[in-house]
Amino acid sequence: MQDLDKLKLIERLGGWERLVVFSGVILTVPLFALLATGIYAVAVDRPSAGVGVFLTIICLLVLWAIVWGLLWIIAGFRAGGGAFTAGEISHEELLAENARLKEELAELKRSLPRGL
Repeated sequence: MQDLDKLKLIERLGGWERLVVFSGVILTVPLFALLATGIYAVAVDRPSAGVGVFLTIICLLVLWAIVWGLLWIIAGFRAGGGAFTAGEISHEELLAENARLKEELAELKRSLPRGL
């Protein structure tokens, strides 16, 4: 599949954002049913029904905190703040940086007192 085909497919189906929001909505529906059951239990004066309502509200808040966090992470990747991508730094540059850091570490070890 060519890059242009992949981009067209993403435009047509939506990206990760749509998947995250869709999953959040799908998971919210049973939690709202559970909340409605809890509210009914409070209305008919069942013992400890308030705890169920409280826990359901906490679950809803945690779910949507996760959804918003994932959307924030995806937006960061889209903005170019993502992880290391292959080909960004050559293998030789990484080896040179590794050698420089090893030399710097050896120099720091030499400058420390013997008792540490």
